[in-house]
Amino acid sequence: MNKTILYIIILILAAGLSFFLGAFFLGPKLTLNTGSQVKTAEEAAAEEIVVDEITQDQTDDIDSSAQETSPQDIFVRRKGAAASFFFPDIDSEKGLQNLLTVKSNEISGIRTVLNTAGGVFNVIQAAHPGNGEFLAPVDSTVNKVSGMLLSASGVIAFEKHLLFAAGHVILIVFIPVYIIISVILMIINRDKKKNKKLLIKTILFSLIIIFILPVSFHLAALADKTVMSHNSSPLIASITEKGILAQDMEDEITALRKQNKPVLGFMQDAETLGFGLADNALNYFMIFIIIYAVIPVLIITAVICLAVLFKKRLLSDDRE
Repeated sequence: MNKTILYIIILILAAGLSFFLGAFFLGPKLTLNTGSQVKTAEEAAAEEIVVDEITQDQTDDIDSSAQETSPQDIFVRRKGAAASFFFPDIDSEKGLQNLLTVKSNEISGIRTVLNTAGGVFNVIQAAHPGNGEFLAPVDSTVNKVSGMLLSASGVIAFEKHLLFAAGHVILIVFIPVYIIISVILMIINRDKKKNKKLLIKTILFSLIIIFILPVSFHLAALADKTVMSHNSSPLIASITEKGILAQDMEDEITALRKQNKPVLGFMQDAETLGFGLADNALNYFMIFIIIYAVIPVLIITAVICLAVLFKKRLLSDDRE
């Protein structure tokens, strides 16, 4: 019975630690209370930069006024490197959240190029309505691919909020409730061996639940930087180059239209450019889906299957 009590104490401490990490350590950013006004940590840091740039006399004035602030009123929550790695703030300028932000900006840049190509099609079609159907297929294709990339941006936004919210929900709600259920089962069950196995199962699955989501996305990001970079980088470079051509073509066509000159000669080039852009953007989209949707799902599924297998084979009651 003594071991069971020890197991219960361990689980209760783990539940308290989980709630503390989710509610306080990873919770909302604390503020700097200077007495007269409340400032965020970021604003205080910005003010420090401003102080470094002003004259010595002004600095002395600020220093004298700052002495009026009681040190006890200043609190700053600093998240450690490990916590930032696994549970990054949604506006983080480093780590996984920043990587997702960069990826979102990258997708927006590709959509801008596609929209530029669409502008070329529109100008040509407006200039020559009778021949506008020639560019209709490529215009439709480019619009569809642009819509697919818009959905990719939605995936990025979903993942950013999921990473931010999941850590808090799991630590504050799910893990404590899961541990409480395990404690109740330990109290009901008097078998020491079963309680020991229940302790191991609870700790194992709690760790898996906490880390499975951020780890899966970090592995996907690693695959993006290493395995798939040689595929995506040439596509991005090609799209960027075609975007410059599209912008130049649009500027030239617009200049000719102002002079009331025909622009039929650009139709073939615009069609070739449009289909090339659509093809590159579609390939980029498929790589994105594999890395940031398929790979995380496969990793999560594999880990869950391995955990269930571990529970059945190594911690099953029939192996006592």
